[in-house]
Amino acid sequence: MTGQRPVTLARRTALRKRIAAYVAAHPGCTGNQLQAGIGGHRDNLLTALRELAAAGTVTRSRDPGDRRIIRYSPGRPAARGTCGHCGGQLPAQRRRFCSDLCRRRGQKAERKTENEDYARSVVRQIRGMGVRASADLDALAWLAEAAGQARDALALAVDGCRARGYSDADIGQALDITRQAVWKRFPRQPKVGTESTGTAVPA
Repeated sequence: MTGQRPVTLARRTALRKRIAAYVAAHPGCTGNQLQAGIGGHRDNLLTALRELAAAGTVTRSRDPGDRRIIRYSPGRPAARGTCGHCGGQLPAQRRRFCSDLCRRRGQKAERKTENEDYARSVVRQIRGMGVRASADLDALAWLAEAAGQARDALALAVDGCRARGYSDADIGQALDITRQAVWKRFPRQPKVGTESTGTAVPA
């Protein structure tokens, strides 16, 4: 029994190395492709993948076309002894984050889905809806409703950027339109004053 544990650890280490090598040679592979490529029990593969992802050797991302599919790509492990969120020195007994605050913020950033890949997938879905709407009146109505919601969301986002101090020129650069076009397309909402606009009160 004394020799069983070192053998198990050695096998786990060897499995992690094989997974890392396969992912490096096949970036963007799925779990099924990985299992078909190197073999082994699926539970052991998933455990090793989680360990590699925690170390930063492998990164996990959801397929933009099908959010149920997880793809694996080579990562870059963080420098030993540094926080995975702020980059500061790790205190004793800490493995990834230097504090509970960095742990919460780092894990929140890892769970974020509203990124560039997410936006691209939304665009692809809208294009697909447009193709379907060309032959389906129900889909045409859905597309019109989605377009209206998108316009409202864009106007709300522009107002929010203005409230945070961005100029119309900055917003126009982000939208690839001129500052004048921003004025016309997203007019500023007039501020309601408290002054009297009616008849003066007689003395």
